[in-house]
Amino acid sequence: MHVFLREGIEQVRIGGIATTSVIIMTAFAPIMGYFLYRRGARVLPMSILAILVAVGSILVGFWFPVSFGTMTDLQIRLVWMLVLSGYVLVAAAIPVWIVLQPRDFVNSFILYSGLAVMFVAVVVGGLAGLSTAGTPAFSVAEGTKHLGLIWPIMFITIACGAISGFHSLVSTGTSSKQCDRERHARYIGYGGMLLESMLALLVLIAIAAGLGYSGYMAEAWGPHANIVLAFAMGMGGLLHKGLAIPLYLGTIFGILMIEGFLVTTLDTAVRLNRYLLEELWKFLFGKRVPKFLLAPAFNALLTVVLTFILAYPNAIKAIWPLFGTANQMMAALTLITVSLWLAYRLRPSWFTVLPAIFMVATTFASLVIITLRTWHKLVTSYSGATLTLFVVGVVLLLFSVGVVVLGVWKAWELVTGRVEPVREAHAG
Repeated sequence: MHVFLREGIEQVRIGGIATTSVIIMTAFAPIMGYFLYRRGARVLPMSILAILVAVGSILVGFWFPVSFGTMTDLQIRLVWMLVLSGYVLVAAAIPVWIVLQPRDFVNSFILYSGLAVMFVAVVVGGLAGLSTAGTPAFSVAEGTKHLGLIWPIMFITIACGAISGFHSLVSTGTSSKQCDRERHARYIGYGGMLLESMLALLVLIAIAAGLGYSGYMAEAWGPHANIVLAFAMGMGGLLHKGLAIPLYLGTIFGILMIEGFLVTTLDTAVRLNRYLLEELWKFLFGKRVPKFLLAPAFNALLTVVLTFILAYPNAIKAIWPLFGTANQMMAALTLITVSLWLAYRLRPSWFTVLPAIFMVATTFASLVIITLRTWHKLVTSYSGATLTLFVVGVVLLLFSVGVVVLGVWKAWELVTGRVEPVREAHAG
């Protein structure tokens, strides 16, 4: 929880306000879901209601921000882990119309409003002389010092707006199941990537113009690094300089956008992992899968427990350097799968084959570099965190090799005629 001070007087707890807002929007989600998805209510009045809920939740947050009083950081962290574990356990096991869809419906208005306000601030501020001159156009030396070589590290660090393996899971696990018509998938997928790219560009401008290079370096790489706060402060600075919006209000807006992203990502990830576990049991046991292994509640609980085990000792911090690689390895696997699907149907596939080759090479190179670097640290100064990172890196490296071998094998079967292509009546 972060506090803004003006003349020594506490003005607002931005984290507490955003948290109150998210709690209220989540609490209203089942009501919204019932009328919107079960009773067939019209979208326009429900949109107006969603906006009122979003704005009202923020106002309530000003009056009753979430606070933990004198609790220590460790105690607060444990409380939030337990609360979020309980929440995602329920949210991931119940139908999507109860929480996931309606909560995201309400939260989308905050996201779109944030994008619009940032865009206007950039245009107005730019015309008024707002500049990013203090931020170097290229800071390769600084980036490589903290992260590594520009290739492959940059391409497994910048995700979502460019390409993302997690998005491939979302598109197949939840997005596709919410489409009214198949043709809508193109608009949703392509439009989503355009919005992600726009968001990424606006964030870069907000950091450079609103926070400044020195401020970013202090927040992102200082002793108390906080990337979330860096974005929120950058957005607050951008809105303040571009539109004269008070700094603390703009920062609250930034925190609201981030928390909305994090909450929906959390319960969506648990739901997707639940699906993956169900498929895994079917693969391992065939038609003799014990019924309890296919129960949504069991697989959601298993996911939550394993996540808690990783999160409680902060083990996720140890394997975080591999997160980008794992994510983009899934993207490579998705591109390989799509390429094979197109090739088996005698459709053009070069536009997925080329990026698939690039992503495979990138993820493989990054895994080799990170694993070798981790091994060097392990032999010079042993630690449990380093060992964990090394083991996970080796496992992912084996997976990466397996993905390449499987893809080449399937392609070879098609080329040599061992597998007949699928001839569609309306292909092309």
